[in-house]
Order: sequence, then structure tokens, then C-alpha cells
Amino acid sequence: MKKLFLAAMAIQIAAASFAQSQASKDVAYAKMKVSNTPGSSIYNDLMLGNKRFARNHPLHPHQDTLYMHKLSSTQHPKAIVLTCSDSRVSPEIVFDQGLGDLFVIRNAGNVVDNDVLGSIEYAIEHLGVTTIIVLGHESCGAVTATVNHLNTNNHIMDLEKSITPAYRLAENKPGNKVHNTVVQNVELSIEEIRNDKSLLPATLHLSDISIYGAVYDLATGVVTPVSH
Repeated sequence: MKKLFLAAMAIQIAAASFAQSQASKDVAYAKMKVSNTPGSSIYNDLMLGNKRFARNHPLHPHQDTLYMHKLSSTQHPKAIVLTCSDSRVSPEIVFDQGLGDLFVIRNAGNVVDNDVLGSIEYAIEHLGVTTIIVLGHESCGAVTATVNHLNTNNHIMDLEKSITPAYRLAENKPGNKVHNTVVQNVELSIEEIRNDKSLLPATLHLSDISIYGAVYDLATGVVTPVSH
């Protein structure tokens, strides 16, 4: 009886060990699969998702409880999205994605600071993400406050200081100053991310990271690429 019990225990331990090993392999494979997918393919996939959303034909992928349970012990997002905290700008919705698809970082004005850089570094190093999208949006409140020189206090003033360099570069351009500053702010955020070499682990080179900029239109739902 004792021998049977010990044999059963040995089988259970072996099975648990195999399951844990297989789970580790699955996670590693998922990370490898994301990292080896060209950034342009991921970006194009997200832009196709935006077309579906803007045309009112979303697929709503990965939004069921079955997929939720699959993600309960791991995540392998395809892209990092830095965007604004505006309640009308939800990357998973506007790109027609679902749970676990995007590693989203949000703050008012989608500005780059140490917390944002730390979040990007985590996603690159620990989740294997190599595609980054900086997503601004039309009629951004933080940008509008900066352009109109509103007399704000405390921490909002600090936020405006972060956006002011973009405004200075955009203020003399023809066209709408808020729109131009939104675009310039996206471009400056991309530059800040690119110029921070500490984001990359030793195993990656800057050429391994794909960074894209875009602006979301609140009225049409369309995401427009920013040339950079």
C-alpha cells in the first residue's frame, strides 16, 4: 500500500513538473512570437483594426471569459501604446483589440517622463514587446491649455511645461495651433523614447525597436499616422 502511495505521489510530482515546464515554454514561445513579428506587421494590424472600428464593423477579439482565463497567469501584448488619459481615447477599442493585446501607458497629453520610460522598459525587457505607438488625439485638453496659456496651478502647470517644447516648435506653422502642437508633441515623445538608450537590454539594439506616431480623431474615430 505504501509503495502504491509513493508511486502515485511520484507520478503527481512528475506531472506537475511537466506542466510547469510546458507553461514556461508556452510563455517563452509567446514572447518570442511577439518579438519576432515585424513591427510593420503589428502596426498594420492595428491600423486595420482601427478601420473596422471607424466603419462600425469591429470584431471585438479576445474579449470573452475563456480568453481572460488564458491570460490569468501570463501576458504577451503585441505593442506598447503611449496615449492620453482622455476618456474618449481607449486604444483597445479604437484599434479593435482585446485583453492582453496592448500594453497601454496613459497620462494627460501622452507626455514622456521617467514613469513612462520605466513602463516602456518593463514591457521591452520582461514582456518582449518591440513595437511602440505614441497616440495623440485631436482637441487634447492638455495641449489646448498649453497653447492658450491658461493660468493653471500646481501639477497641471508641470504638465503644461512638458508640452511647451512641442508648442514652441508648432506655434509659427500655418494651420490650427492645437492640431499642430498635438502632432509635434507626438513627434517629440518619439524622439525622447528613441534617445533613451537605457530602455534597451543588452540583447537588443535600437534597430530592433519599431516606433510609430499617430493622431486619433475624436469625431471620426480614424487614426492618422504621423510622419516621422
